Amino acid sequence: MPVLRLSALILLIALSGCSYIPRNVAGVPEHAPWFSIPLKPLIAEERGEPEAISACEECGAGMVAGVLRLHGKDADEAEAALRNPQALAKALIRQKGKVKVIASARRLEDGASRGFVLSLARADAVKPPVWGAALARREGESLHVFLVIGPSESEVEAAVRRIAGA
Repeated sequence: MPVLRLSALILLIALSGCSYIPRNVAGVPEHAPWFSIPLKPLIAEERGEPEAISACEECGAGMVAGVLRLHGKDADEAEAALRNPQALAKALIRQKGKVKVIASARRLEDGASRGFVLSLARADAVKPPVWGAALARREGESLHVFLVIGPSESEVEAAVRRIAGA
């Protein structure tokens, strides 16, 4: 279930509010076509802290980048999920719905950061796949997670590496 918890956490972060001045994701341009999305940090023990979310509306079909910090049990579960991207791909395939999806994942490493690159597509190939990449690294008791979603495998991987290194 760590994969489902991580997915739910990511969704919760995306919907987490908009009352603070937005912070740009480090490693992403601070000017058009990129823009920062305002978000309200979640304040609860054992929950993720969203640090920044940025989006690019002119980057092909669009790209979104985010940074969050996890603590405690959530950090441990996310780290375990990041080490096993094939389990995440299988969990996404098992999702119920009208449209059959296919997913694949591979491990990704960059210095001290570990994660994955993931492809999610309709089985009928009506639309091109969506790519996601995540890299995470421990900093004391915290786990910093860097996420990018976009239309191109190479662009998504390059962006998550740049963000994790910034």
